[in-house]
Amino acid sequence: TLTTYTNKGFIYNVDVRLRPNGSKGVLVKNILDYKNYYLKHAQNWEIQALLKARPVSISSAFKHLTKEFMSMVKDVLLKRANEISWKEISSMREKIVKELTQEKGIDIKFAPGGIEDIEFYIQWLQLKNISKNTSLLVQNTMTALNRLYKASVIELEFKNKIYKAYNYYRKVETFLKLNDVHVLEDPELIEIGTK
Repeated sequence: TLTTYTNKGFIYNVDVRLRPNGSKGVLVKNILDYKNYYLKHAQNWEIQALLKARPVSISSAFKHLTKEFMSMVKDVLLKRANEISWKEISSMREKIVKELTQEKGIDIKFAPGGIEDIEFYIQWLQLKNISKNTSLLVQNTMTALNRLYKASVIELEFKNKIYKAYNYYRKVETFLKLNDVHVLEDPELIEIGTK
């Protein structure tokens, strides 16, 4: 149902291949099976992706399950976050750039220096510091940025520069999506917006 295309688009675009054990894995597991997978078998990029895990149901019937899953996420991140190095994260970023930036123009999200570079760097700072400060376990990049500053992981000047760039990129990305455009073909528009 989630991946069915309707006359109004996708309900929620989900790549079901990106699950434990890939496309050959069971589509849905119980919480204990997820925990065992993430603690024992998950690759580091999967642990990094857990930082973005969040519930999508607002049904009260799922509140207990949501709470249980998010508790499992916290346990896994606290146990495995220190295993992830900047070298691994930047290597993953390089693979993404090679695979997804083949179009002519600037892809605001995936191109070097774009949205995903900011997100990956913030995620690495979160992973590196969550064992000392669990308040860094948040999904939202801007919230994470503010909490990294409050935890004295980053300085105010850095926080403000990243905040400004990220906010600007998100506005450009929204503008492009509203106009059904995937890449920015005129790089001067980027330069104008950053002045």
